[in-house]
Amino acid sequence: LRISDGEKLKDGFLQDIPATVKKLYLLSCNNLTDTSLIAALQQCQSLEELRISRCDSLKSSFLQNIPATVKKLDISECDNFTDIDFTFIRKKYPHLILISKFST
Repeated sequence: LRISDGEKLKDGFLQDIPATVKKLYLLSCNNLTDTSLIAALQQCQSLEELRISRCDSLKSSFLQNIPATVKKLDISECDNFTDIDFTFIRKKYPHLILISKFST
């Protein structure tokens, strides 16, 4: 499932995401909050790949809720992420393929 240019979408647009989604790409979803993303991730029991790019309203609290089924995580160009967040990801989820490109 790919959602791009989601800046026109209101927070909560992921509330009805199917549990069978294997890949979720969120691009430029600037109204997306950690609370909504956490709720969506809890529903996605088959999720294997999560890509988040240019979602500047997200903070790092959703990182505590990455499903165990996720094998690849790509976070890029999200202003609120730091080296500390990526160090946390590597320690908590050593099985993940982590791709990170972020601005500092």
